[in-house]
Amino acid sequence: MGVGGQGTTIRDNSIIQRLERTLIARAPRGAEWVDRSYAHLFSKDPQVRPMFPDNMAEQKKKFLASFVLDMQNIRRPEDLRQYSGGQSGDGCVTKP
Repeated sequence: MGVGGQGTTIRDNSIIQRLERTLIARAPRGAEWVDRSYAHLFSKDPQVRPMFPDNMAEQKKKFLASFVLDMQNIRRPEDLRQYSGGQSGDGCVTKP
């Protein structure tokens, strides 16, 4: 498992630094960023909307918390394994 998906780990320090700057820029307005992210997702792919709860408050909190956790551990992707255990929160197995 690694940051970057498909079992890869980001090793390019300039990419890591850009991602860290993104977190710093997004943090003060995290809730707004999450709102915009979901609005964008649902506008681009409306058929996924039914996969999410009607009340998105908890989902949005989890999304932001996950993003923050990922960014805090971007230089230590192996530490993220303890949080996922290879499974998502709903028990579905995730692929590294």
